[in-house]
Amino acid sequence: MRGITSFMLVLVGILPLQEVGHEQKKAERVIFSIDHEEKRLTIQTYVYLVQPNPEHSMVLDNMIQFWNAQNGIFELVVRGDHKKITYQIDFDIQLAHGTYSFGGMFIPKGDIPAQYLQAVDIIPESDMPNLHGENGTTSLIGGYCPNHCIYVSDKYVSHPFVGAHELGHRMGFEHGYGGVMARKVRELTNYLSRQSLRDMLAKQDVLKRTFEKEQLLGLASQDLPSNLTFKVKRKK
Repeated sequence: MRGITSFMLVLVGILPLQEVGHEQKKAERVIFSIDHEEKRLTIQTYVYLVQPNPEHSMVLDNMIQFWNAQNGIFELVVRGDHKKITYQIDFDIQLAHGTYSFGGMFIPKGDIPAQYLQAVDIIPESDMPNLHGENGTTSLIGGYCPNHCIYVSDKYVSHPFVGAHELGHRMGFEHGYGGVMARKVRELTNYLSRQSLRDMLAKQDVLKRTFEKEQLLGLASQDLPSNLTFKVKRKK
């Protein structure tokens, strides 16, 4: 981050999340950082495979490729006190580097806290209903995202959007508005809707947990508006 007004805030909220018609509550583990000088809001997380297998690395590649490709497409327009400030919304999805112990446990390199590491496990398609607890339902989407791990069916290892869909849940997105967050595999497309992003940011209460927190810490610029509202705008 650049500049003295740059500020990083970790948001760990408990939000309702639907997965193939089944609603759960889970802890979202994602880093939000806001840079007032560069006018940029960044959504960051890290991914790794539970079981090291080069043939499965495509799942991580597709996750990273889809979400990072959203950079520069959306803007967060913040209003308050008759002022308006626009921030570019970026995603920073990274591959977590590390090694695997003899027991198969992933040991990350660097100082990334464990709660911000998204574990991805590839399992047989036949095991998916057992994870969900409702026979057959998860085969509609090819993945499942409970609290501790992202599961992707081996049937969809090469699918460009199934893994990205599940990582979307991990970041706080819910089903709706089509695109990458559609309910069924056949409906997934290379698209993130403005409404889906808006709903995620609203449920994370992103303004209250960034701008207001900064004001309490005395870090916010005097030019920042109070009594904030926001909307999400698609640039292109």
